[in-house]
This record gives sequence, C-alpha cells and structure tokens, in this order.
Amino acid sequence: MMREIARTGLQVHVERVRALRARHLRHRAGRVAFPTALMRTPPGWAVDPAWQWVFPASRSYRDAASREDRRHHVHATVMQRAMQRAVRAAGIAKRATCHTLRHSFATHFQAVGYDIRTFQGRLGQTDVSTTMI
Repeated sequence: MMREIARTGLQVHVERVRALRARHLRHRAGRVAFPTALMRTPPGWAVDPAWQWVFPASRSYRDAASREDRRHHVHATVMQRAMQRAVRAAGIAKRATCHTLRHSFATHFQAVGYDIRTFQGRLGQTDVSTTMI
C-alpha cells in the first residue's frame, strides 16, 4: 500500500529512531511512560521496542515520579505545521490538513474498487457515516 519511496524513507527514519533509543538506554533513559491502566506492566515493557514511539519528540523530559529521563511522542501541532509546509512547498492553493490525507486515502481506495468496509478498518473508523459522505 505504501510507495517504495515512502517505505524507504520510513525505514531510514525508523533506523534513526532505533539509534536514538539505543543512546538513551545506554544513559539509563528512554523508558516509556505507561498510562495509569498499564502501570503494573512487566518492567521489560518500558524498554521494549514495540512500545517505543515511531515519531518521538525532539526533546526529552524528567518524569517527576520516577526521576527518569523520558521522551514522549511528537506533538500533533508539529505534524500539522509540517503538513502546512509541505502543502506550501507543493504549491497547493487549497487548504489541506493531516485529516485531508485520510479523505484522500479513502477516495483513492474507493476509486480503485474497494468496498467502504475494507478501508473503514484501515482508517480505524467504527462509524462509516462520515466516510460515506
């Protein structure tokens, strides 16, 4: 589903994030903070790659309770600003947001003949009423 150029770029990004995570772990940082419901998870989960952010924030923070250095995910506004820069760089005159990409994805799926229920799951939607519009 992902074009090769995007797949390659994402793989490069993931490798950079893995290297960043390895540096953090060497300095006894980089453990994931779990939500309250998951606080009693096995200790190894906090350093498990499956729980690490694919798009980590550029800065770390000191957790008040554990006194450990942690890094959260990139904030939504960072993604929104990047999207706006990309829209301007592409010379697109219309308003486009990150949410526009969801609609573009759904439109493309529908244009090539997929059933609405198929891409409903891909978009993580439980209600297709807005997708159907």
